[in-house]
Parts: sequence; structure tokens; C-alpha cells
Amino acid sequence: MRMRCRIAVLTLTHALVGCDTRSTGLQLPIAPSATAPIVTPASPLSSSLRPEQWILTGTYMGHTGPATCISPFSGIPGEPTSSVLTIVRTGPSIQLSTEHDHYIGTVVGDQFSATETADPGGLWNCGTERRPFRFEGTATGQFSADGRSLVGEEVAIFRLSSVETISRRWHWTATRKE
Repeated sequence: MRMRCRIAVLTLTHALVGCDTRSTGLQLPIAPSATAPIVTPASPLSSSLRPEQWILTGTYMGHTGPATCISPFSGIPGEPTSSVLTIVRTGPSIQLSTEHDHYIGTVVGDQFSATETADPGGLWNCGTERRPFRFEGTATGQFSADGRSLVGEEVAIFRLSSVETISRRWHWTATRKE
């Protein structure tokens, strides 16, 4: 009986871990490891295992794409908006997480470049039609010499099943929270 319970628990655990949490809304808890080392960076631009919180100011700079697929407000450069940017660096690797996207890439010197590709299974409104799309995004930029600020650009490309593309661009400035 105990062996069957263990197998059932392992099977259920495997099934839950295999789910796409974006489609189910399920958030699986992740327990911190008691043996994980804590690394303190030697300099502002060195590796860190702890997520760094940054104050991100993003300014929508415009778009390209077919007029029938862009809502009227989309083409107007916007006022700067503030949000949180989370950065995790490990050696030359970097992860940048905004409220909507998670970019993975590299850092060379003070320059970073990261990408995200997703097939959200969504539909894009183009006039009276709704078209499936794929998302491709990039975040590129440069850290300041002291590692406390950055400037960059985020570009989101939506590839519609009709072969058309919509591109949106934001200018970034960010300051690391202390």
C-alpha cells in the first residue's frame, strides 16, 4: 500500500510539473535549497545569483505593421511609464524579466543582448479577422560604468500566420534598487 501511494504521488508530481503553467494559471511552489551558496558580487558588473530589482522607465516609441492590425492608440509615442525590471546574472549569462516578458541572453563587457520567443496560442485582431501569431522579442542595451543604471531598447515582433509582422519598440532607462 505504501509503495502504491509513493508511486501515485510521484506520478501526480510528474504530471503537474509537465503542465504549462501559463495555460492553467497554476503556480507551482519552489522551495529554496538550504545548501545553495550565496554569492556576493565583487563588482557591480560581476555575476550574481540573487535577482536584482531595477526601476525601469519605458517609453513606447512606435510600431510598424499593417494598419488593419494596429489599434489607433498604438502608433502614438507614449509617456514614460515605470515598472520593475528583474535581472539575474551568472557569469556572461543574463535574464531580464519585465511584467510581460522574460529575456535570456549574454553580457559582454557592459553590453547585454537577450531574446524571448513564444507561441502563446493567441489570436491577433486584424480588422474583422483574428489571426494566430508567434512572438519574438529582443532586449539590448548597456550598463553604466558603475553598474547602477542602464539604457536599452526592447523590440517586440508579432509574426502573424498571414506572414505579416507587427513590430513595437520601447526605449528603456533603468536604475538598480539598493
